[in-house]
Amino acid sequence: MAIPLLSFGGTDPTGGAGLQADSEAMRYFGTHCCPIVTAVTAQDTHDLHTLYPLPAELVAAQAKAVLSDIAIAAIKISLVPNAEIAVVIADIIRDYPNLPVVLDPVLSTGAGSVLAAQPDAIAEHLLPLATLTTPNQREVFALAGMSPGEAALDECAQVLLDKGSQHVLMTGTDSETEKASSDLVTHFHYYLEDGALKKETVSAKRLPQQYHGSGCTFAASLTALLAQGQSVSEGINIAQEYTWETLSQAYQLGKGQWLPNRMIQE
Repeated sequence: MAIPLLSFGGTDPTGGAGLQADSEAMRYFGTHCCPIVTAVTAQDTHDLHTLYPLPAELVAAQAKAVLSDIAIAAIKISLVPNAEIAVVIADIIRDYPNLPVVLDPVLSTGAGSVLAAQPDAIAEHLLPLATLTTPNQREVFALAGMSPGEAALDECAQVLLDKGSQHVLMTGTDSETEKASSDLVTHFHYYLEDGALKKETVSAKRLPQQYHGSGCTFAASLTALLAQGQSVSEGINIAQEYTWETLSQAYQLGKGQWLPNRMIQE
């Protein structure tokens, strides 16, 4: 029987990202996604066009209905479009303190459109509850309340850990200069050990296309692995390998970014 997971996030009519991506990646690892819709979007493989947040009470009602009926093994949080929804998600998660929580703070699209206008609410209410937070470079600065000119990435990661996230996985760089000059995509895993900041590096060969839903795939597969008892470090390595394979077998359905093939063939 598949292990049930709860995922808070938005819809994506392309099927490339959002809750649809979570469902596919989680299923690949033998788990079952119970999707809790936080927002409905209109987007294509180029960018976001429209976003409609659901009422916070409806988000809460969806989650409570599932949790009262199904024994959830882990929780993933991605698109949190406003502070009200951040608060209700936090209130629900506090009732399940032993469940792994993966926070994938989706603050903007790859093209730069804003998805979550209040990163401070995510930092205040959800970071303290996260087992693992998976921001990209832009998101880690926003969540830390800093700018690239005043702080280094390591300092921002320390802030997120100080705010309560047990682990921070800073996903591949957003720098176009670095993309052009490097054949690798590098992730940095930060955590505290005896009060000291520790940093592990995980790298993979850079692939040639731009992809829609790679971050969702990575975070969803990590959630599934943590639910099955994998350690964070081992889960990161397995999720990295899986996500790379989904991108290496990606396909282009529209005229923009390519979509990960989450039902990869071994």
